[in-house]
Amino acid sequence: MSTFTMPDGARQENEQHIRTFVVVQRGGRWLLMQDQNTAVARPKP
Repeated sequence: MSTFTMPDGARQENEQHIRTFVVVQRGGRWLLMQDQNTAVARPKP
């Protein structure tokens, strides 16, 4: 994930995330019904 700054000013760098999407087909169209973005925690040294 690209570097970004949180609203409290904390800078987030080199984060890894797992993205999940739930899509359905209705009336010949694909619709996004749900998405989830989960940060992958790094083990502490």
